[in-house]
Amino acid sequence: MRILSWCAALLLCGCAANVPPRAASGPAPIPRRAVPAVPAPPTLQQRLAQAAPTADPAVLGLALRALQCALDSGMAKAGRTLGVIDYTRPSTQPRLWVFDLDRPQLLYSEYVAHGRGSGENFATRFSNDDGSLQSSLGLFRTAETYVGDNGYSLRLDGLERGINDHARDRALVMHGAWYVDPQLARTQGRIGRSLGCPALRPAAARELIDTLKQGQLLFAYYPDAHWLQRSHLLHCEPYPR
Repeated sequence: MRILSWCAALLLCGCAANVPPRAASGPAPIPRRAVPAVPAPPTLQQRLAQAAPTADPAVLGLALRALQCALDSGMAKAGRTLGVIDYTRPSTQPRLWVFDLDRPQLLYSEYVAHGRGSGENFATRFSNDDGSLQSSLGLFRTAETYVGDNGYSLRLDGLERGINDHARDRALVMHGAWYVDPQLARTQGRIGRSLGCPALRPAAARELIDTLKQGQLLFAYYPDAHWLQRSHLLHCEPYPR
């Protein structure tokens, strides 16, 4: 009997050694669900590019950089609208875009003339000098309107010293002109040219000027090495004295 009891005890111990441990008491853990990544909201540059798919996003980015620097330095006040001219485009294509920055959305996509001294269909030369008949680059602050030889016009103040700050003295203004005509471009390979002013189609001029007048900003771009290197607004440096 003792031998049987001892063997039974061994068998029971052996079985006990092979029994898996009891699970801990309590509810089973709930598996974690993957949290979907929330995409970052689009930047203002991206929203303007979406609103104007024919505009170069990089040019829009430079315009916003210059705008922000002008605001930070107190050279301009926050406005509702921004105009962007891309002179890398030929005159036979719309190359002026005007945006509502509050919404944001595209308000106008228009033809715009360049100066006679800047080139033929493409503008490639730019100046700040009176008598050059060339357009100027950089950031401008719009000012008052008036009626002159070219009808309803908008004065521009250049905000970049040595680049466009002679704009008012040169009478570089935004105005309507008969020669800004897509039909004319089809016959002569380009629209007409100004004396340096960003001239517009007469049918679009008044409404567009009223949208941009009185302290809004206008940015004119071309990959001019001199301007890109010297522009204190693109590099957000203190205004040169």
